[in-house]
Amino acid sequence: IDATGKLGAGILVGNLAWLGSFDECQQVKSAHYCTVAAAITTANRTTFLRWGVCLPKDCKENDIAYAITTLLDIFHIKTIKVSASTVYCAHPSPYTFGSIFTIALCGILLSLVVIGTSLELWQLRPKERPLLIYEDANISKGILNEDTPLLNPAANEVETHLAVECLLAFSAWKNSIALFDTKGSPKNVTCLNGMRTLKNVVIGLEQLKIFSFQAVSNAFFCVDSFFFMSGFLVSLLGLREMDKRHGKYPVVVSYVHRFLRLIPAYMFVILVWTNLVPHMSAGPIWYANQQGNTCTRYWWTNLLFINNFWPTQLAKECAGWSWYLATDMQFFLLSPAIIIPLHRYRRKAIIPVVVLIAISVGVTAALSAVHNFDASFIANTLNLGHAKDRADIIYTKPYCRIQPYLVGMILGYLIYEKNFQNVKFSKTMNTIGWIVAIALGLACVYGVKNPLNRFWSATYIATSRLGWGLALSWVVYACHYGYGGLVNTILSWKFWTPLSRLTFTAYLLHPIVLQIFFTGYKSSLYFSTELIVAFVTNGTGKLIKKSNKNLRSCCENAFAELGYFVHPCEGDLVCKCTSDKIPFFNAPIYLESKSQIGKIDDVFGPMNERYFTVKLSPDMGASSFNSSQKFFIDPAKLLPLARFLPGQGTSGGRGRGRGRGGPGGRGRGAPRGRGGRGGFGSRGGFRGGNRGGGGFRGRGRGGGGFRGGFRGGIR
Repeated sequence: IDATGKLGAGILVGNLAWLGSFDECQQVKSAHYCTVAAAITTANRTTFLRWGVCLPKDCKENDIAYAITTLLDIFHIKTIKVSASTVYCAHPSPYTFGSIFTIALCGILLSLVVIGTSLELWQLRPKERPLLIYEDANISKGILNEDTPLLNPAANEVETHLAVECLLAFSAWKNSIALFDTKGSPKNVTCLNGMRTLKNVVIGLEQLKIFSFQAVSNAFFCVDSFFFMSGFLVSLLGLREMDKRHGKYPVVVSYVHRFLRLIPAYMFVILVWTNLVPHMSAGPIWYANQQGNTCTRYWWTNLLFINNFWPTQLAKECAGWSWYLATDMQFFLLSPAIIIPLHRYRRKAIIPVVVLIAISVGVTAALSAVHNFDASFIANTLNLGHAKDRADIIYTKPYCRIQPYLVGMILGYLIYEKNFQNVKFSKTMNTIGWIVAIALGLACVYGVKNPLNRFWSATYIATSRLGWGLALSWVVYACHYGYGGLVNTILSWKFWTPLSRLTFTAYLLHPIVLQIFFTGYKSSLYFSTELIVAFVTNGTGKLIKKSNKNLRSCCENAFAELGYFVHPCEGDLVCKCTSDKIPFFNAPIYLESKSQIGKIDDVFGPMNERYFTVKLSPDMGASSFNSSQKFFIDPAKLLPLARFLPGQGTSGGRGRGRGRGGPGGRGRGAPRGRGGRGGFGSRGGFRGGNRGGGGFRGRGRGGGGFRGGFRGGIR
C-alpha cells in the first residue's frame, strides 16, 4: 500500500501522475509495479491519469483492468476508461536476436579500438634501427654526388600492410589527435566551427521569463542554421573542386562519398535505439521504451533517406529526429544542378536559385494558409484537435525547408568569386549590415510572441527561414573578411574546432539520452523551463510529440498555495501565509500561471498568524500585484510546522532563543505584538543545529523565531 501512488493535490492544474514508489515495490519479492494509464474524457479533450500500483505478481494486466473497470461501473463513472492495453507491469526486457547482435557488434568495435590503439602505441615505441647506406651499385650508376645523403631514407621506411592500416583506423590515439587538431587552412571559414557548436548550447537557463523564452521555443531555427552551413560548404567546396578538375564536377563520387560517410554511424545509432535502449534502465514509465519502435518496420526508409516522406507521419518515423538527414541528403542530390551552372555561368546562374527560393516561399505560404497553421510551432504541436500536423505538412518537407540551404549556396559562390573577395565596407556600411542582420534574427525568433492571424501566420512561416538564412549569411561573410570584430573572435576560437567535429554524433545521440533520462526517472518532475529547454533546443517535432504523449503528465508537479499578498514594503511583498507548512528560504514563488516572480526572503510572526516576504525578480514591481493575490510554491520546498515547535529539535534542547521581545517593531508591515523570549526561535532545527527546539535560523530579536522574527519584526 505504501508503494502505491496516492491522490495528490493540484489535479485541476495538471497533477495527474500518482506514481508511488517504484523501487520500494520492486523490493517486495511477491509483488510487481504496474502503471495504469486511465483516459479521462471531458468535453473536447482527453487526458491521461497515470497511477502506479503495487500488486501481487499473480495480478496480470487483464486482471487489473477488469478490477478498475468494475469499480468505475459500480460508481457510474463514464468519463474514465481503462483497458488491458493501457496497463503496463514492470518486467525485464527480453534479449532478442537484435539485442544480442547489437551487443556483439559493440564488443567487436570495442575490441578493434583496443587492438588498433595497442598496435599504434607499439609502433610508436622508441627503437633502434640499423643505418642502411647506399650500395655500391648506386655508385656505379653514377648517382652518388655531393648532394646525395649518406643514409638511404627509403631503405629505412617500413612498408605497412593494408590490414594494419585498417586496424590503425580504429586507434583511439590516432583519432584523438585528429579530433583535437586545431590547425586549418587559411581558406577555411573558421567562424562556422563556433556556429556549429553553439547551436547545441543553451545559455541562460535560470529565471527565463515569458519573452526571453521565445529564444527556446523557437530554437527550431538551429536546424535551419545547419541547412545554411551545409549549403554554404557544399557550394564553396564544390566550386573549388571544379577548379582543380578543370571544370568537371565528380557527381557520382561525391554521392558515394557522402553516403558512406553518413551510413555507418547512422545505422549503428538506429541499432542501439531499437535493440539496446530497452535494457538500459527501469522506472514507472519505462514501458514506453519496451513497447518497441517503428524502426523494426521502417528502418529501410532511413537507409534510403526518404524517411521524411514515408511514413507520412513524423510520429511513425524510425528515429524521428533523423528527418533532417533525409532532407539534407535530398538537398545534396540537387546541389550539382546548381553548382555546375554557377561555375560555368557565374552570376547569371544565381537567378534560377532565387526563383527556387521564391517558389519555396510561395508553396510554404499556401500550405500554411490552407491548413490554418499557427505561427508558433509548439502551439501547433499542443493543439491536439488540429486536423493536420504542421510537422508532417511543412516542417520535414524539403520544398519548404530549402530556403536557408539555397541562401548558403549563394553565399558560398560569393566567397568563391574573386570579384566579391575585394569588396570593401566602410564602418557605416558594416554597422548597417550588422543592424539589419540582428534585426532579421530577432524578428524570426521573437516574431511569434503575440498571436497572429491567418495571413500573418502564413507570412511568418513562409519567410522566417529565409530571413534567418540571410541573417546568418551576413555573419559568415563579415566574419570571414574581417568585419566581425568580437563576434568573429568568439566564433573562430580554436576551442570550438574539436567540438564542432562532434556535432553530428551529438545530434544522433541526444534524443536517446533524453529519452533514457526522463522515462527512467523514478518520481514526478516539475515541468520547468529547464526541462522545456532540454526538450525543445535539442529535440525535433518527434521528440516533442513523445514528451507530450508519454511524459507530460508525469513531469508536471502540482504547486501548493502558500499565501496571499497583503501589501508592498521596501520593494518586497508582505504576504499572509495560509499553508500549514513552513517554506524554505530562497524557495521560488510562483503565480497560479506557474510564472516565477521571486524568492522567499523572510518568514515571521506568531505560530497562529505567520507572514512571509517575497524578494521580487529584477523585472518585477511590487506595485503591480493586486490585494489578496495568491502565490504558490513547489511542495518540495515546504517543511512541516512541527519541526519548529518547542521540544521538536534534533536534540530536544532548551530552545534558548536570543530575542528579548518588547513592544512595537521594525518589521515590514507585520502585526504589532510581544515576542516574549524568543519563542521557538533557537539555533537548532532547520540549520541542522542541536542547541534548541527546532528553531528556523532564529538568531535575532523576534518573538516567533524564524530568522529572528523577520529581522526583528515583532519585538
